[in-house]
Amino acid sequence: MKISKHEIRIRNILDEASLAIASQDIRVLLYDKATMCNVQPFLFLNGSDELHEFFTAHTRQAPPAYVVEADHITLIGQGLIVDSKGRRLIAGVHEVCRMDLAQNLSLLIDDGKCYRLDPKIRVRDINEDAAILSQAGQGVYGHWLVDILPRMAFLDSIGFQGKFVLYEPLASFQIPLLNQFGIALERIITYQPKQEALQFRRVLIPCASRWKSGFSKMLVPAAVRRLPGQKAMQPQAKLYISRQILKSSSRTIINRQELEAVALSHGFDIIYPERLSIAEQASLFSSAAVVAGEYGSGMHNSIFSSPACKVLVFQSKARFPFIQAGLSNIMGQPVGFVFGETAGDRGTFSINCHDADHAFSRLSHS
Repeated sequence: MKISKHEIRIRNILDEASLAIASQDIRVLLYDKATMCNVQPFLFLNGSDELHEFFTAHTRQAPPAYVVEADHITLIGQGLIVDSKGRRLIAGVHEVCRMDLAQNLSLLIDDGKCYRLDPKIRVRDINEDAAILSQAGQGVYGHWLVDILPRMAFLDSIGFQGKFVLYEPLASFQIPLLNQFGIALERIITYQPKQEALQFRRVLIPCASRWKSGFSKMLVPAAVRRLPGQKAMQPQAKLYISRQILKSSSRTIINRQELEAVALSHGFDIIYPERLSIAEQASLFSSAAVVAGEYGSGMHNSIFSSPACKVLVFQSKARFPFIQAGLSNIMGQPVGFVFGETAGDRGTFSINCHDADHAFSRLSHS
């Protein structure tokens, strides 16, 4: 199979003025234009003007909501989508259709003007109604909450009853998450990205749920509507989300114990999400009046919390994405930030405990 070095970019196909189609094999089934967001944190402590500009640039643009139907599509590796002429179909989102992923490139042989698919890769035909959701980062818990489950729920909300395509292996948390969102395991088609490519006679390609850290006004609400109803009681829990037992060397708070002691002094419960089942996490976050903690996937559980829940994030001054800000904004949850001083590579940082005390006090009195 030959793969052209030319691309078709969905953002060009979905030109708002004309919806011009660059291929007869590609049709737009649904389109709702992009919108601008105005995310105003209630706290931006220690954030410089430069950091605030970065924040605004990453949260102000929500992507358009759309679904593309395409014929004669081949799916390679982690979300590399190729049309009938061998052209790569690019969604314009950094997680999807990436050629810079080592795994994707390892499946292709550079042949000058084009690529060839490694002959060791077998091609499997899929003749069922299906939608492609495969993407880089599929094995990360937070990506499921903010990128994958919202697209599943969005497709279902417009009447799709087919199957969702993901690559193997499925992580241990993914099946319980599917259950939590009411999606049957029988609706999942999987493939081995290092050994096979999938060829579709016809397939749906949904939009991304976000552009940088700006979230679609349609996708995340669709996912929230799939969740069980909130508890009848008024949410009162104060949760502090810790990454202490997470096996990761990135985004490490040097003075984590001191920070958690401040949280305890303000009546917060220290939560280690990795010790809880998905159902337990969903139940716990639905009871939360306030969620505070270290930036990361665990904080994205705020998707289970009510719009009245306040969210406070501790993160480095380094330029990390502000995904939590965009998620909380689309959920209607007030969100604030306390920034710490960087102390090395991979996002290591420290938080001033006086700043943390001020932030927790503000939460209690606002």
